[in-house]
Amino acid sequence: MSLHDSDEISQNVHWTSRLLLSAMLTAFCSGVLAQDVNTSKPARGLEQRMPADPQLAELYRYSCKACHAVPASSAPLTGDMEAWKPRMAKGVDVLVQHAIEGFGGMPPLGFCMECSRAELAALIIFMASPPAQ
Repeated sequence: MSLHDSDEISQNVHWTSRLLLSAMLTAFCSGVLAQDVNTSKPARGLEQRMPADPQLAELYRYSCKACHAVPASSAPLTGDMEAWKPRMAKGVDVLVQHAIEGFGGMPPLGFCMECSRAELAALIIFMASPPAQ
């Protein structure tokens, strides 16, 4: 086996792991967290909304979006200022720590095993920001 083959196998395992984690997170959010949730809020544009930075968009797509773009989950929806306001009042550092350790229904790291503290902070700020007009 050459070094190139090893890199290719490693990359395939990485993508397979991400897809599996994304599927698990989607199942977790749509099944376990769908209890006693107010779904009357419109979710316009949640499916299309992504961070401008391509790397953050990829992390959001495979980790955060499965819950934070699903009105049936108990996660605060991306761009829902009312839901994020009391959370942001605690400060981004506290929210990053909650994301790392897991908090309430959120699993540790939100299944974003490769996310750094800075990336988690940027993702939180993105999700807590109002949609662009």
